[in-house]
Amino acid sequence: MNSPRAVLFLFTITLLVITAHRLPAPISEENHTPASEQTPKPKAKRSPKPKAVAEDADQTTARRTRAPVATPTPIQDHFDGAWVGTLNNLPFTGNVEFTLFVSGSGTSVIEKSANFGSNTFQSSCDGNTMRWETGSSWTLTPNPDGQTALITCNNAGFFGVGAFSLSTIFRRTTVAQVSTPVATSSTSTAPVAKPVPAKPGFVYNPFDPNSRVLLDVRGKASGTKLIEPRSGKLFVVP
Repeated sequence: MNSPRAVLFLFTITLLVITAHRLPAPISEENHTPASEQTPKPKAKRSPKPKAVAEDADQTTARRTRAPVATPTPIQDHFDGAWVGTLNNLPFTGNVEFTLFVSGSGTSVIEKSANFGSNTFQSSCDGNTMRWETGSSWTLTPNPDGQTALITCNNAGFFGVGAFSLSTIFRRTTVAQVSTPVATSSTSTAPVAKPVPAKPGFVYNPFDPNSRVLLDVRGKASGTKLIEPRSGKLFVVP
């Protein structure tokens, strides 16, 4: 039989074991600061881009991405080209359609017509109007539209022809001959008229030596090529 001490010892051990499972877990302190009380870490701020630099960058980007703009084709010289029109009521010939081939920025012109053939003349140009002499005085003044020009033909009464002054509108055309106008051989083989003795400034008609009508070349320099109005052919002032 067990002794009272042994019984008491067993009872004490049993009691300790039972109470050990019911004791609360030991409290351990933590140094963590609650999330709500933590000081937020400041975020690095980006330096704002200067407005002028930003605009320049945007404009540069826009230029790089913008579709290229086509360069306008330069407008051709407002004198050079082919001009077509009709002079009405010319002496001896009536209504004559002319094509004027202008080149050299208004410093050269080739006249072509069914009545007078093809003849080349040097002209002067002041940027607004070009002028040339064929026995008659011609001018060509382009209009602002670039497609029409005012043409004048004045004759002071040379060659036995009464004085006249004609003007009309010529239109620019795209006839094929404008690119390579060629003067006829008659231009380079024009005969030299013979002066009339004792009558300075007058010559005999080289195409009709028997004609009693003298050609008035007063004021025309020697070597100037003029058109004899009845035949439409060129001759040279002696």
